[in-house]
Amino acid sequence: MNIKHFKNEDLSLEYFIGLASIRLESNDLRLNELLDIVDKVQFQYKNSTIQFFNPEKVLNVEHVYNACYFSEKAFKLKFNISSKKNLEYLLYLSGKRQIKNALEDFGLNDEIINKKSIECLVISPINNIEKIIDILSINLHLAVENTSLLNKSLKKLITVKDYFEVSDEQLFSVLKTRDANVKEGNLLNANINELYSALNDLICEKMVLLSLEKIKFNQ
Repeated sequence: MNIKHFKNEDLSLEYFIGLASIRLESNDLRLNELLDIVDKVQFQYKNSTIQFFNPEKVLNVEHVYNACYFSEKAFKLKFNISSKKNLEYLLYLSGKRQIKNALEDFGLNDEIINKKSIECLVISPINNIEKIIDILSINLHLAVENTSLLNKSLKKLITVKDYFEVSDEQLFSVLKTRDANVKEGNLLNANINELYSALNDLICEKMVLLSLEKIKFNQ
């Protein structure tokens, strides 16, 4: 499990984020049962938000942290797209404003929860993340592991790059501004950490545009 503390004094925002990869030890849990238990735990731990999601198109932990920041900011400034925080996170993860698309691309279904390792995101204004994960683990019979989003691979990078429709030219442009040792046309030979960082910045730009879009609509 990975836990991180965030504080933004300008917005008077302070929260903790917990990320963990989880596997269900039972193969007969249905999605509606999982959601019912999540609702009960959220009710028990006031102001916490829990979201299980499919990590296939999520680049890394920074991708999640950025989505959480923009979601928290949106609710703080009252320009949120969804009335539910956990859905708002998925919207920012996807960089799109259609809830249906975000759920299709990052949400779960019965097949996914019973066949794959999925990610659990918990966000809370106080550091009670471990308690919440423990309660979820007991009620859902989960095997909890460190988040898979710390792992890096070219396969994952290409999957996420294609999903967000980021071109090689865009990546190359960002890398060149950082004096990265890379030649145009040979992007995949660049340092994997530099590639991840550049792609993460481009995804973050999409989140910024999404937040500005909502502000514009509210004016």
